[in-house]
Amino acid sequence: MGMRIKWLGAAGFQFKTRHSVFLVDPFVPGRRGPGFPPGRVDHIFVSHGHFDHLSQVPGIIPASRAMVHCSEQAADILKRKGVPRARIAPVRQDKESLTVDNVRVTAYYSSHVRFDLKLILSSLSRIQTRIFGYLPLFRQYPCGRVLAWLFTADGKRVLFFGSAGATPRELAVYSNLGIDLLLMPFQGHTRINEIALEQVRAIHPGRVILHHFDDSFPPLSRAVPVSTFIQSLKKSHPEIGVALPRPGTPFQI
Repeated sequence: MGMRIKWLGAAGFQFKTRHSVFLVDPFVPGRRGPGFPPGRVDHIFVSHGHFDHLSQVPGIIPASRAMVHCSEQAADILKRKGVPRARIAPVRQDKESLTVDNVRVTAYYSSHVRFDLKLILSSLSRIQTRIFGYLPLFRQYPCGRVLAWLFTADGKRVLFFGSAGATPRELAVYSNLGIDLLLMPFQGHTRINEIALEQVRAIHPGRVILHHFDDSFPPLSRAVPVSTFIQSLKKSHPEIGVALPRPGTPFQI
């Protein structure tokens, strides 16, 4: 069967296998606080601690049997939010792996994209004094260790980035893995076109699905145009497929 993948919005995805449901960085835009649509969840994989990747996780736990796999820093945040320790599995080393429902899941130490000054000033200009209302979110949900997640099932490899900060050394590791699908975030820097192109070219996956380009948490966020990136990738590497997901519409890998 392989895996059926559905974009939730922001950096969030749902993976369905034969017998399990995984969520990755679950965040449904428009829902403030910990609320999340009901449904079966067996495992949650988190890339880092920022609120638009982690804040809705505590609301999933009471109505599910989900185990949360995340950094030790994100684990501390979840504990403070009332998630039982027994439901959290912190990643304690690079390339730590587990197997669930015939899916091999590996965590790679990664990095967050560095917000550039131009982006910061543009955001502050848009938000103005409302920034003070969001400062508690930044304090409650620090980034912490960033994890990239590799899902391997039926010979197919899906690599998920929650942020576009992978270093050249890290990219060299992925380039040797034969990645079939790269879930690539498209947010966080005014040069995100160039950054994403460099990373995709280094990894050279069979296909790229962009995410996190949407206006998922206004006014802090904004929609990021993707057409230049798509045209550039098609021109320079036509062998690499590229597509935009539709929220709620599953695709197969």
